[in-house]
Amino acid sequence: MRRLKSSNYGINWLNAELLDYSPSTDVHGLAAVYKPNGDLAVFFTNQMSLFVKQCISGNWRATSAWDKITGYLSSVSAAYDRDWNLMITGQDANGNYKVWSLIYGDGGAVPAGVWSSLQELAAAPAGGNFEYGPVFLDKPDVYRTCYVEKFSGVQSYSRLFYLNSIPETFFLTVSGASRLLLTSPANTAWR
Repeated sequence: MRRLKSSNYGINWLNAELLDYSPSTDVHGLAAVYKPNGDLAVFFTNQMSLFVKQCISGNWRATSAWDKITGYLSSVSAAYDRDWNLMITGQDANGNYKVWSLIYGDGGAVPAGVWSSLQELAAAPAGGNFEYGPVFLDKPDVYRTCYVEKFSGVQSYSRLFYLNSIPETFFLTVSGASRLLLTSPANTAWR
């Protein structure tokens, strides 16, 4: 994994900086997100694991893997707001297709360096005709996420599912098939 950096909006680039090596060449998801103070986290999926590589106060930390057991992971997206908030697609240990949310703590809702539990947003059974593909998460004003559902049966299709939160809510978890469970600053739940 290498980082290219420009201080003039891409007119000139510094030499590529080697960050680390992936455990294999089977990387399918990659998300990089900055904190307001300039700290950076790079999340990537490698077969059945999710890894994080952080640059804190200009110093790169060792790559660390999550503590979850799943099947093959296909994509990841991240947004920072008090913690590193993530959306992930892939398969569980039984081969069922899933869309999950997850928090890598930074001292907001989850202690720093701790992975929250996986929270299921969408599921499709193994051996069926459905699977989930690329996922996106951002918080320009409210949380906005979308993911692709792919149907490979008769009259196959791919369609985009989109969710957003309401103002003044924090990312906590995803619950149910079509709603984000968030809390307001006063800890009132919204769905």
